[in-house]
Amino acid sequence: MNAWRQLLLQVVLRYRAQGSLWITWSLLGASVLPLVAVLAGWAPRVVGATAAGAALSIAVVMWWAMYLQTAMRMNTPAAACLVPGMRRHLLALTAVLWLAASLAPALLFGIATGYPGYMLLACAAALQYIALCCRYPWLGFLSSFAWLATRLPWPSAGTVETVLSVNEAAITVTGLLALAAPGFLVLRLLFPRGGDAHFRIAACLACVTGKRKAGQPGGVVGGLFRVLDSFYHARLRSPGRPATRLLDALGGRAHWSRPVVIIAVLTAGTLAWRVLAGGGSMRPFIPLLLVAMLLTVMSHVDGLLGALRKTQGEQGVLRLAPAAPPTRDLNRQLALALLRRFGVVCAFYIACSGAVVLSTDASWPAWLCCTVVALAFTPLLLRDHARRPGWKWAQFAAGLLMLLMAPLSGMAEYGAIPPALVVAGSAALLAGTAIALVLRWRGALAAAPAFPAGRLAD
Repeated sequence: MNAWRQLLLQVVLRYRAQGSLWITWSLLGASVLPLVAVLAGWAPRVVGATAAGAALSIAVVMWWAMYLQTAMRMNTPAAACLVPGMRRHLLALTAVLWLAASLAPALLFGIATGYPGYMLLACAAALQYIALCCRYPWLGFLSSFAWLATRLPWPSAGTVETVLSVNEAAITVTGLLALAAPGFLVLRLLFPRGGDAHFRIAACLACVTGKRKAGQPGGVVGGLFRVLDSFYHARLRSPGRPATRLLDALGGRAHWSRPVVIIAVLTAGTLAWRVLAGGGSMRPFIPLLLVAMLLTVMSHVDGLLGALRKTQGEQGVLRLAPAAPPTRDLNRQLALALLRRFGVVCAFYIACSGAVVLSTDASWPAWLCCTVVALAFTPLLLRDHARRPGWKWAQFAAGLLMLLMAPLSGMAEYGAIPPALVVAGSAALLAGTAIALVLRWRGALAAAPAFPAGRLAD
């Protein structure tokens, strides 16, 4: 048990070093509040248990992924061969955590559905799939196809009733035993024994880690983005205005093509689902889709500011080029270039999200909420880049969006919030965004020359 405690302590220390413990506490609080509402009689049992299970499931998945990543790094080829019992402890601890982590979400979802055994099987299978994705990230794409397949008109309702009428306890035990065999294979893949294959896996993980630190995606996503970067590099060789040239130093990570492609894929998948399953069955998922598109817009802002912070060398070289704008005009041209690039992403988001709402017979309040929040990120691009580069609160903003925007847009979609209140709140947020944009524009022009970003930072 002491060995297990030391292994788990490494996971906690790593999570604390990332400064992300507040997300866990927020999710735990979000899972307790619906249960309190159920006990107080303010919400139905099904709604409260489902909301609590969803929040707790997010926390479980986060810690499960963090544990697997930490454990895989600890199982180095040298440790697998030399440290007594390291691999054996990792295998046993992972198997125990797999079952333990499946129990709490399964209990809450079981209260909501009345089938805790089936929910336990579903949670255990999902955690096993996530573990396999930690070894082969490209398998994460399969979940999208599986989710789309569940929306097709099969199996029939009679088949589902027949399955649910069978002895639940027997199916649960049989299902867990059936998951044990692939689970053993997954453990062998996650924690190989020291040898040539293990060294190749370690080299592959080190390569992926290096690419992530450099802001470069790998695997299938990296292949897709390399195609986009080829178009971007071709654009770099074409003549352009000095303001556009300022952003060339930031590289492909800050280009608008990446968020545009992600939004286009989400839109295309939604429209394909509309053809297969009809617009009525899609409406409950429209708020989640709009929030996903909104997160893409926010990640583009983070990508722009992060690229400014991480490309100081390239920016210094660009300042020496004849095409560089004069120092007195640098901040104004940089601000205009950043706003134009972000404007492309915002315009594409507005067009695609509007097309989704039109094609699915969804209402407009949820779209309005997400759109004004997307526009509210615009003033963040205008800042004193020489002294305060980057965006330190990007991760906090992403977590806040996931926790608040999905239920808020859902309530706006289904009329729990009066449309007049939605319009008034959106108008107030737009006015605040405009005021902030003017003030930050003046501050950006009065600041020290931005390139290289961070040169005057504390």
